[in-house]
Amino acid sequence: MRVFERSIDQVTLSNGMCWGRSEGKGDGDPFDIFYFIDSALQTVDRFDYDEATGEIDLASRKTVIKVPSLADGGGGPDGMTIDHGGMLWVALGESGCVVQYDPKTGEEIMVCHSPLSRITLLSIPSCQLTQKSISRRHLQITCLCETRAPRHHRLVQQEKVGN
Repeated sequence: MRVFERSIDQVTLSNGMCWGRSEGKGDGDPFDIFYFIDSALQTVDRFDYDEATGEIDLASRKTVIKVPSLADGGGGPDGMTIDHGGMLWVALGESGCVVQYDPKTGEEIMVCHSPLSRITLLSIPSCQLTQKSISRRHLQITCLCETRAPRHHRLVQQEKVGN
């Protein structure tokens, strides 16, 4: 039987999690960063992580992204994934968009708007960094972000892949 232990204290509304690698490390290197969303605080936090032991260094906790509230043009951060370039993609539930952030600077890089509301999670199914799979409760769609505009992009393709 597996035993689970609490890893992170001082959590309000636990949500998205993903693992990354420090700058200069490649696909063969172990993950050494853990990212975590607290939706109620509108934050993405970074922790040092030891893949060999599974330990999260709680003392290394640092807020790397502060997501604006819905009233300020953001939304509630929910699901999250990371691309091969180390950029974070965060689903903003109430606003119906997915935002790409640079976790080193906290800068918003790209916004992909969706006709859907309440986006909860996303994944990058291939090496095509512009292709995202997005889930809204029980409906899943595949979305391609238009890459010609410099910052705000609309989702230009949707395909139902599940129920």
